[in-house]
Amino acid sequence: MLVILVLLMAIQLSPIGLDEYYEKFRLGIMVITSILFLFEWNIKAIWQVGLFRTFILTLVFEVILLGAFSFVGAEVVWGPIINLLMVLMFLMISFMDLSLKQYKWVLQLFLIGVLFSGISIIFTYGNGFVINDLYMPVPKNQIAPILSLGFLIAFFLGNQTKKVKNKYYYWGIACLLFVCICVFRARANIVASLIGLFVYFVFYKRKIRIMLFAAIGTIVILIVTPVGEFVYNAFFANYDITDLNSISAGRTSTYGSALKFISDNWAFGRMTSSVESYHQGNVHNYLLYTLENYGIWGGGLLIVFYLRLLFEVGKKNIFGYRNGFYILGCFVFIIPLVVSLFEYTYPYAPGSAVFMAYFCFGQYYRKMLWETKRSCA
Repeated sequence: MLVILVLLMAIQLSPIGLDEYYEKFRLGIMVITSILFLFEWNIKAIWQVGLFRTFILTLVFEVILLGAFSFVGAEVVWGPIINLLMVLMFLMISFMDLSLKQYKWVLQLFLIGVLFSGISIIFTYGNGFVINDLYMPVPKNQIAPILSLGFLIAFFLGNQTKKVKNKYYYWGIACLLFVCICVFRARANIVASLIGLFVYFVFYKRKIRIMLFAAIGTIVILIVTPVGEFVYNAFFANYDITDLNSISAGRTSTYGSALKFISDNWAFGRMTSSVESYHQGNVHNYLLYTLENYGIWGGGLLIVFYLRLLFEVGKKNIFGYRNGFYILGCFVFIIPLVVSLFEYTYPYAPGSAVFMAYFCFGQYYRKMLWETKRSCA
């Protein structure tokens, strides 16, 4: 069932799923997710993890608090809370009792699925491995993060395996996925992927010589080969590089307007005030989006938990490499956290884009619980 879910999530983002079958794929994903959730219900295990226990308490408190606000007439946006409920389902599923071999097999299928989706999209809706001035007519902000997760997973697996042919197999997938991300011009995901590489070489390898050669090699490649122009165009094609608001696709001006709104309505945000006179659309940053929607009183706890999640992932990546293969869960979680600085639904949604991040994250803590119980036995 898990294998079917992973493949459906990946193929849903390919031309097959993006065509007229999208709603059918979506329905199938929701049905299978619900079935897995019912059969993998393990609140006891989730509750033993301090981070997830805090998450559940935060979710319960927010539902009660915002429900009370709604009862007295406040305009409450429920979408972000529904996303948190969906994440709780993902965490339940992520504690599935899988052997390491089964876990790696699921990751293999995920990589094959996302690689198929990425390549098939750019040859169906684009012009192949070239950077276009205009974005492809596909949901880039949903597709690119799942490609970025695949990139870090493939890179990590390539560094974990000892067989040379397997290393090149995984690194080849990682390179193809990174090229796809650039073709999509998913700049936040390019940044997140590069941060993931930086974290790996600095905190996992901890070898100054490797880091130095990698940095010099990257600079040389960007300067003397077409790769530099390729990456540059992925970031700046069709943008005015002298205008920060142009480079950010209008985000900086919206950030300024959102900050002004928050300073004027810091207590309850848009629950009691209108944001339309400040800016149009959603502010593409999770922290600002949360404060704008709920203010300090309604969203303060969500912000505190987000910062704890950020701290926990950062701490595990810096100090947790001794936990072996399962540290992959903390490593790949870099993607939704970094993207959340540029998009308002991350790190909790959309579901298909973040599922694998939470699945790997949960497997990491499941392994920690198992080792703790074994050491206490």
